Amino acid sequence: MKVGTSFTISDVTCNGLIVKATGDVVGGCVGQTESNSSFTDITCDDVNVEGNGYVGCAFGALKNSTLTTCNITDSIASSTSWKAGGCAGQAEGGAKLSGVVCQNLQVKGGTNYIGGCIGQTYGNCEFSDILCDSVVVEGGGEGLGGMMGYCINSTKNNCRVINSRIGNNSSGSPYRGGFAGQAGASYQDTSTTNCFVRNTDVLSTGWQVGGFFGQANSVNDVSSCYVEDCRITGSRNSGGFSGSLAGTSTLNSCHVASVTMDTSGDYIGGFVGCSESSITSCYVASISLDTSGDYIGGLVGCSSGSCSITSCYSEDAKIKATSHSVGGLVGYLKVDGSITQSHVKKAKIEIDAIENRQCYGGLVGQSSGTISLCYVDDSDIDSFQQVGGLVGFCPGGSISKSFVRNTRINGYDLDIGGLVATVMPDAQVDSCYVKNCNISCTVEMNALDHTIGGLVGSNFGDITNSYVYNSTVTGKTGYGALVGQNGAVGLVTNLSNNFISQNYSILVDSNQNSTPLTSCYYNVGDLANFKSKTWTDGKTIEGGSTAWSNFNTTSFPPQLADLSEPPQP
Repeated sequence: MKVGTSFTISDVTCNGLIVKATGDVVGGCVGQTESNSSFTDITCDDVNVEGNGYVGCAFGALKNSTLTTCNITDSIASSTSWKAGGCAGQAEGGAKLSGVVCQNLQVKGGTNYIGGCIGQTYGNCEFSDILCDSVVVEGGGEGLGGMMGYCINSTKNNCRVINSRIGNNSSGSPYRGGFAGQAGASYQDTSTTNCFVRNTDVLSTGWQVGGFFGQANSVNDVSSCYVEDCRITGSRNSGGFSGSLAGTSTLNSCHVASVTMDTSGDYIGGFVGCSESSITSCYVASISLDTSGDYIGGLVGCSSGSCSITSCYSEDAKIKATSHSVGGLVGYLKVDGSITQSHVKKAKIEIDAIENRQCYGGLVGQSSGTISLCYVDDSDIDSFQQVGGLVGFCPGGSISKSFVRNTRINGYDLDIGGLVATVMPDAQVDSCYVKNCNISCTVEMNALDHTIGGLVGSNFGDITNSYVYNSTVTGKTGYGALVGQNGAVGLVTNLSNNFISQNYSILVDSNQNSTPLTSCYYNVGDLANFKSKTWTDGKTIEGGSTAWSNFNTTSFPPQLADLSEPPQP
């Protein structure tokens, strides 16, 4: 049935129906609505609807119509091609849906855009107070979502997906999401607020798989949304929240918690697989990542373009990888990327076997971007080589006002550092420290085992105003309390205003080009006296939360130049 313009229909019940068609636009209640129609108190129970495309248990297509209070239970919507939804195959042209419940449904499609509530939505639609509970969504093509297969130009508020399954482990098609398979892309999506996915499986052997979005491209104003207690399988570009984040997308105050990811391929993140957009005040907690690809991060697998990460954190992340560029927060931070006021706590990062795995870091595996006001605390980082408490490999960019504490950093070969494993000529480290850490090489594989340092394993760049204290540095034959190997033939680095608090016999083990150590000291004397000294602003040197509480103040951590220099030994 097709409903004309400005119709009003209320209190309709469809029970025990079987609707089969070979064409498009098929619904258990209405096939297609026209402009300005209104539907209230619609019930569909035990309905089985089949068609070619635009298939829904209640509606085939909702166009510029209002649907208020709709309950769909124990029903099936199946399309042989595309656009199938638990409520409607498609919503368009300003359609408004509120108070819709989709429960115990099966939604199946032959190809693209299959959703627990809506197959595809576009054209300034509004969705509020929508629930998809115990919904199974399957399809052979792109765009599968617990709420929507594909959405653009839509606002979504207080929408939930619970106890559901999206996809399966036999499909290799892309774009699977706990909430939406695809959002944005060629057209922007408007906003998504106060929505969540809980106790849901998102399963695929393909790419672009996420607990909330499979692919998010130009999704504006995604805020206060979360994914909890979910299981995700997929290949490259997979994430606990979104497989990818691109365009003008902005994510704010969102989180992922208690999620297990079993993936293969590159660009895997506890929050986003690959991001070129803005992520602010988001976090990942209690996530398990088991993967075989490169560029793996507790929050973001790989940054792309001008990705910015601000006031975010990862806590209690367990990452087991067989790859390189693995970090507690970001796997690979590229040149234009930035991380500010962010941290990692209680991370456990390990390799599956002692093989040639490299670029592992408590915060970032590999970084050419900008890192400032960040820290790693109470973590365990274990890899083959290029293992750093904060960053594994730093070919460029800068690290400033950041620290590592209460962390074990262990490698099995070369380049192991309490802060950074390897700093290359185009990189700078300034105003950073390492505290209460254990930096070690436990397997004696390489006769040149002298690239282990309390601060940096191998340094070819600039290290200024940084220090190490209350930490142990151990290796086979040679190691440096501050730097393992410094410089190279023909390359003079800058080591200035750096110091450690222990009386190690060697500050820098191998200084390849006789770089002068300007104002660098070890054995600063009694620790209590050391801690009692103050910066020019009156804060104590160590200070804990007192000295480091306000990350918005540009003076933290203070420059070492503000400290009375300790006496030379």
